Amino acid sequence: MLKWLLCAMLVGSVELFAQDSLHFVFLNTNPDRVKLDSGAASALQKGHLANIDRLYRKGKIRAAGPFADGGGFFIISASDSVELDTLLRSDPAIRANRFILETWPLQLLHGKLCKASEPFVMDTVAFIRINRLALSGKANLTSIPGQFFNQSGVLLAGAWKGAGGFVIGTSGNPGFEQWLVRLKQLSKGKATCHRRTLWYGKGTFCQ
Repeated sequence: MLKWLLCAMLVGSVELFAQDSLHFVFLNTNPDRVKLDSGAASALQKGHLANIDRLYRKGKIRAAGPFADGGGFFIISASDSVELDTLLRSDPAIRANRFILETWPLQLLHGKLCKASEPFVMDTVAFIRINRLALSGKANLTSIPGQFFNQSGVLLAGAWKGAGGFVIGTSGNPGFEQWLVRLKQLSKGKATCHRRTLWYGKGTFCQ
């Protein structure tokens, strides 16, 4: 069962159900960004957050949050790359080159995205990025046992074609932590697993 999941995430060719055109966006901190004074930095951050809120309420940003070690992520609903670029360029922090962007067409393998409860309450989860090292065949799975995900404490899992994917789960959950150990063993020589702490609005992953 674990090998099925690993193949799905490494190849990223799984289509489990119809869904919106989702895109995963990494907002990686730009090391060469221009240094701003506190006033300018505060104004830019305010505009950045306001734009996230605007797009969230329009249903374009489905999830967003910062990583504890810097940068952040979006899950965006966009019909094509042109709309995606337009949505991203509406963010003043992106226009100011504060981030280096990575964008991936996203296929959800497990979990759902919901509206976070208001007033927003932030919490942390474990975010595991799986980077595929090399092509090792193809997988065309039509289903992944839901029982596995439920028992392992996975909140959300997704894949991007040919380049790996991610898993989000509750830190400290014994089932999730045990699964991560086995995933690293299975992915040896095929992929790397990088763990980060992610801040998110409670309710985003429908839990």
